[in-house]
Amino acid sequence: MRRLSLRIAAFALTGSVLANSTHAQLPSPSAPASPPAAAPSEQAEAQQDIVVIAERSERGSIDRTTYIVRDNAEARSSSALDLLGRVPSVDVSPSGQVRLIGRSGVGILIDGKEVPGSTAFLRAMQGSAVAKIEVVTNPSAQFSARGTGGIINIITRRTEAAGLGGSITASAGSFGSYEGRISPSWTRGKLSLGGSIGVRRDGSRSEFEEERVGVEPGDQADGTEFQRSRGTTDQLNASIRASAEIASRQTISLSAMAVETDGRTSARSEIVEGGSTSQERSLATTDGRMRHVRADYRREGSRPGGQTSLSAGHSSFRFDADRRFTTESAGGQSLFRLRTEAATSNSMIKADH
Repeated sequence: MRRLSLRIAAFALTGSVLANSTHAQLPSPSAPASPPAAAPSEQAEAQQDIVVIAERSERGSIDRTTYIVRDNAEARSSSALDLLGRVPSVDVSPSGQVRLIGRSGVGILIDGKEVPGSTAFLRAMQGSAVAKIEVVTNPSAQFSARGTGGIINIITRRTEAAGLGGSITASAGSFGSYEGRISPSWTRGKLSLGGSIGVRRDGSRSEFEEERVGVEPGDQADGTEFQRSRGTTDQLNASIRASAEIASRQTISLSAMAVETDGRTSARSEIVEGGSTSQERSLATTDGRMRHVRADYRREGSRPGGQTSLSAGHSSFRFDADRRFTTESAGGQSLFRLRTEAATSNSMIKADH
C-alpha cells in the first residue's frame, strides 16, 4: 500500500540527545552516501531530522545493538512501529509484520516484558515515549522461547522535555486509508504527563490466481481459482502516562493504553475444477481489543549503570473473527460459517537489581 503522509507539529518542542563522538548517525534513505560539508547552522537543522542513532551496546555483547531515539518533533509525530522501520536490519510491512534480517517470528518486548497484541500496541505508542531500541539478532537461552527470529526490546522514556509540547499528525493513503493522532505532553519540575488519542483506517485491495497442475507429463490443469478481495480495518487508540521524581534518583511512573479494532473483508472467487465452474463469496468481520496498565518504581544507583526497579502490570488481548462463505455451482448453493475466538492475558510483578 502506498501512503502519502502529512505531519504538522502543533506545539513548540524542545529536546536533547544522549550522544557522543562514538555514536553513528543513521543517514536518511534518500540522502547521498557522502554529503557535502554544511555550515554549522545547516548542520544543526539537519540533525533534527535524524530520529534514531546507534550506540555501542551497554553490555558489549556481539549479538546486541542499542539505538537511542531523539525526543524531537519527528519522533512525536511517529509511532513506535514507524521507528522500528527506520532501524537497520528491521523491516516492517504495511500490515505491521516485523522481520529482523529477513526473518519472521520476532519477539517484541516492552521494557523486557511481553505484551499481548504487540502490533496494535506499537501503533498506538507515540515515538517520543521510546528511549532506546535493543536489537538481539541471536537470542541467548533466556530469550529462546520468546522469538525464534530474534528479539526487539523497546525501552520507554521516563521523562519528557520541559514545558508544554506535543504533536498533531495526519496522513492519507490509497484505498481510503488515513490516520490522525493528537499527542500532548507537559512537564514541570519533577512531574511529567503525556498521552495520545488517535484513529486509523487501513484499506486494501488484492487479487490472486491459483492453478493446480498434474505432475505427470501431458496432464492438464486440475483446477484454477481466481479471487478478488477488498477490506478495511478501523482502529481507535488512546494512552496516558505519568511519572514523578519522588526523591533523589527515584521515580515512579504509571501508564495505561487501550486499543479497539474493527475489520471487514469481502472476497469473490471463481473456481474451475474438473470441467465445472463455481462461484464463491465470503465476508469476514474481525473485532479486537487490547488493554494494558503498568506501574514502575526505579532507583538509580550511585555506581554507573546501577539500578533497582520494581514493576507491576496487566495486559489483555482479545480477538474475534467471523467468516461466512456462500458457494454456487451447478449442484446448487451451499453455506457455511467459520468463527474464531482468541483471548490472551497476563499479569506480572518483577524486581530487578
